[in-house]
Amino acid sequence: MIEVERKFRIDSNKKASLIRKLTKSSERIATVHQVDTVFLHNSESFEGFKRGDPVVRVRIENNKATLTYKRALNNQGDAVEHEILVDPPGVAEEILKEVGFKLVTEIEKDRTNYKSVDINIALDEVKSLGVFLEIETLCASEQELPSAQVKIMNKAKELGLNESDIEPKKYDQLMSKLKFVTLKA
Repeated sequence: MIEVERKFRIDSNKKASLIRKLTKSSERIATVHQVDTVFLHNSESFEGFKRGDPVVRVRIENNKATLTYKRALNNQGDAVEHEILVDPPGVAEEILKEVGFKLVTEIEKDRTNYKSVDINIALDEVKSLGVFLEIETLCASEQELPSAQVKIMNKAKELGLNESDIEPKKYDQLMSKLKFVTLKA
């Protein structure tokens, strides 16, 4: 499956309005706490990271761990994605290290999930980064990407967001950059 996703940075002035619109147009599923540990193959940073390089994440949510493999198809956030439950999470991390993956960063967030027909929406409050909204759908082939991208942007417009609100970087890249800036200061 191909995950088609757009992430929008939400400033504090838009958050309350956005939540009202989400409540009217989507079903609220749950709020969860997530801790993501992110690994890159043979690299300890996102410097030099290229589209198509694999990213592997171990996510702990509700005392369950999921290992996710992602490989970007373009610079817009569309990616091949595979997931599997792992137990215990520490074993998955050790296996990743054994096969050449390096721990890059950790992301901690509170996520409120919403569902609107065949679109998943997540309002994320990410520790040290701020508030974001992710709109996502799945498609079976790259030929379906254009219609999935339009569907996502139509939902964004319905919620009062536009292209200028898009945050092109993934949380792991933003966190990694934040760590680098903090280390230099």
